[in-house]
Amino acid sequence: MNNKDRVQKKDATITSDAPKRPKKEALESQSKEPSPVFRLVRPKPNTPAKPRTKPPALPAGPSSRPARPETQPASKPSLNSLQAKMLEADKALAAGRLDESIALFREAVELGPSNPEALRGLAMGLLAAERFQEAIPLYRKLIKLFPDDRTARFNLALGLAREGNFPEAEKAYWGLLERYPDSVQARANLGALYQTQGKLGEARKQWSEVTRLSPKLIKAYEALGEVLMDLEKPDEAMKAFAQAARLQPKQAGAWLNYAAAAAEAGSGGKTLAALQKAIKLAPLDAEAWSMQGDVLLELYRSKKERELLDRAVRSWKKSLEIDPSQDNLRELLKTYGHFDKAG
Repeated sequence: MNNKDRVQKKDATITSDAPKRPKKEALESQSKEPSPVFRLVRPKPNTPAKPRTKPPALPAGPSSRPARPETQPASKPSLNSLQAKMLEADKALAAGRLDESIALFREAVELGPSNPEALRGLAMGLLAAERFQEAIPLYRKLIKLFPDDRTARFNLALGLAREGNFPEAEKAYWGLLERYPDSVQARANLGALYQTQGKLGEARKQWSEVTRLSPKLIKAYEALGEVLMDLEKPDEAMKAFAQAARLQPKQAGAWLNYAAAAAEAGSGGKTLAALQKAIKLAPLDAEAWSMQGDVLLELYRSKKERELLDRAVRSWKKSLEIDPSQDNLRELLKTYGHFDKAG
């Protein structure tokens, strides 16, 4: 197996469900810039006792329903009834009852068409329900009214990417980064978007910047290492995977990724050391045992030390015990199996 293929692909961020590397979905929090844990962030419930004051109210605008007849006097909606409606909508959204939440937020928008929180709630509900064609125009409207609304800009980019409109998604992420260059989540998503499209140079720049902005973000080092492997720069990939392994030393997968990069770079000793750590952490990982056998075989071919070949054969046998479906190992054992002193 090619060492690049051995790198365990990690979910880095949300993008569309493109065939190369599917990613998890996320919405950006409306409160502060989060580290990209890439999960759906629910809106905070409204409290009727404390009317929302931020961001400033939208200017008066048309309702989503047809205008009322002129003969019918306009009435100002009760603040309490509007907030009660939004509270119920928030609860439904937090509980995952998306259709109910969307319906309630629509009613809230009808009660208070100039209320920005009602518009934001409706847009978020539609986005969470993957109704992108409805959510995207709402976010464009919010951005037009509030150009500095980073959540609206982020979620617009998210919706466009999930819809598969990558060029517009890139523009939306850059529009956000022009105003908020420290947005880790936006850079991570942009890096993943470039990576999905095979724009590896651009992806490398974004992931490198993410590691600078958030030096303890494991997923960034994993994604950067993956990009560098695809760029055929295993020496640099080793550094990225080494940092990921240092940040999560008890994760076998981190050491396997480092081992794959080290093997591609031709460093047999570092490869073997990393594999031994991975096997100690995950003794039933068939891939780790198989890779260890392959590395030992290469070392045997260069050093001609019989012990290395014996260990290689034992590693392959152990891998086959765990996963008997590996026909390639059976072929290797047909060739080298009789050298195993312990077999």
